[in-house]
Formats: sequence, C-alpha cells, structure tokens
Amino acid sequence: VCKYRKKLLVSRQISDDIKQFSYEICQRHSVIIRYMKTDKGHIHYMIETEPTMSISKIVNLMKSYTTYHI
Repeated sequence: VCKYRKKLLVSRQISDDIKQFSYEICQRHSVIIRYMKTDKGHIHYMIETEPTMSISKIVNLMKSYTTYHI
C-alpha cells in the first residue's frame, strides 16, 4: 500500500504530463477538475461531475489513460 508505493512522480515533466492527460480525459467525459495536486507517489483530485457517473468509472478512466500514455 502506501508503504510500498513507488515514487514515480518525482520528475516535474512526468507530473506535468499526467496533469495534461488528466485534463484531456476529463474534457472528453464532461468531468471538471476543480483541484489537482501531485505528490511523489500519488495524485489528489477534486472533481465535479454529473450524479449519473460513478466515481469508480472516473477513477478507472483516469488511471488507465494516464498509465497507458506515461
């Protein structure tokens, strides 16, 4: 878990790329990112979306899209 999480977001370039990919995926799926911050091993999002869209679907979209492109 957190203890074994790899510190992959140390590079400023990778953090910026993940932020850009996150904004792109959210625009495609009508999700608004209100706040986003990257740490060394994880990302914090505050998002706004329609009540019909589940949180697990949004998380799955974000994780799969950013992982694939990074």
